[in-house]
Amino acid sequence: MRKEGFTLLQTLLSLFIGGLVCVIVFQQLLTLSIGQQAASDTNMTATGSRQELDTLADHLRSADSCTNSAAGVLNSVVDAATATSLTYYGDSACTKVRYFLTNGTLSRTDNGVTTIVARNVSSLSFTYYKAATYNSPWTTTTLPNAPTAAELPYVCGVLIDVTTTYNGVATRMQTTVRMRNAPKKISLDGL
Repeated sequence: MRKEGFTLLQTLLSLFIGGLVCVIVFQQLLTLSIGQQAASDTNMTATGSRQELDTLADHLRSADSCTNSAAGVLNSVVDAATATSLTYYGDSACTKVRYFLTNGTLSRTDNGVTTIVARNVSSLSFTYYKAATYNSPWTTTTLPNAPTAAELPYVCGVLIDVTTTYNGVATRMQTTVRMRNAPKKISLDGL
């Protein structure tokens, strides 16, 4: 006589195999979710970093040459420069605009008002380039991250290297800026 149904051993084995399949599927979904979050964090960091870097580059590109030696460095776009700080002139009246890194925050000071440009900055580096005349080739300054006072009027380009970190994901961005008004054009042909 044959009885219909499952034995206890068959039932337990089925539950064990079903549970194992569920654990594997759950693990795969969890891994997929973590991967998507990492990709999202990377995109968010890259977008934010790029916008901040573009803003800084646009402002620096439009810097003006100082025409008053009492207010700044005569015929220079740059007032002061270090590896993590840059002060340039926002207009020909020598109004100073400063970008600087403090405790992971990139800030901008203009007319005495300091605003935060970017947070979570893990590194910032400015490399300075000079040219003898407006259309001549560039070379790095004597100290690439800190031009001398004599080199300031000839600083015409800056390489900006920024690394930001968001949720443990670091994004590095670089751009080179050619300052439109440096060095001062001596004649109409730019030489």
